[in-house]
Amino acid sequence: MKRFIQAMVCLLFAASLSASTMKTALFTAAGSDISINAVGSGIAEHRLTWYVTGTVSACSVKLQQSVDGTTWSDLIGAQTCTANGATAWAYNVAANYVRITMASYTGTGSVYVTYEGLGASGPNQFYQPNAFHCTVVNSSATILTAFGGQCVAPVGTGLSLYITDIVASASVIATTTADQYLELKSGTGGTCGTGTAVVWASYNTAFGYVPYSPRTPIKVAANSELCWMDAAVGSKTFIVDGFIAP
Repeated sequence: MKRFIQAMVCLLFAASLSASTMKTALFTAAGSDISINAVGSGIAEHRLTWYVTGTVSACSVKLQQSVDGTTWSDLIGAQTCTANGATAWAYNVAANYVRITMASYTGTGSVYVTYEGLGASGPNQFYQPNAFHCTVVNSSATILTAFGGQCVAPVGTGLSLYITDIVASASVIATTTADQYLELKSGTGGTCGTGTAVVWASYNTAFGYVPYSPRTPIKVAANSELCWMDAAVGSKTFIVDGFIAP
């Protein structure tokens, strides 16, 4: 019995360390995104990051919390978001529900806001070393293009990228012609030219966006890099989040 109790304590401790969530929302006007149910998750650290496309002359974003999902208060106060930026981490706040709220908005552009929530171990102890966050904003490229940066698994380690969240958009409608739609591909060689494999794909409307958060993370082949493609002529934006693991 003693060993059983010790094992359960270890499992519960490990679970508390691994608690994390991430969500990206696209805003073109003031309003609130759908709420995230964090009841019993152990998440107690919070941060917002945002990326701006087009013209946004006035913008104020905040993170809100709620006990019952009905009455809301500010967890992270209003932040000016007319240019790319991020908040500091808010520590030791265990909220039942959280949501991203665009408090005010003026402009014809778009703002992609990402919420990160972590367990009480904090970002420096668990999450940051293994997480990746990759973006391409308003690119007109029509060929297979590498994200670079964090979207490359360490070579020769047997590690893989695991994708947990995708938000992608394009200024032109997708077609059924090969590669003229939103795609993520993997491979090696700098631009996924070797061992190329389709990781994810979706059709889209013009200036529409496609969010995707799979229940099971998408595992990319070990030691591979992540690339994006949309051969249609226009502007494209991709935001990809996940973690690196065996």
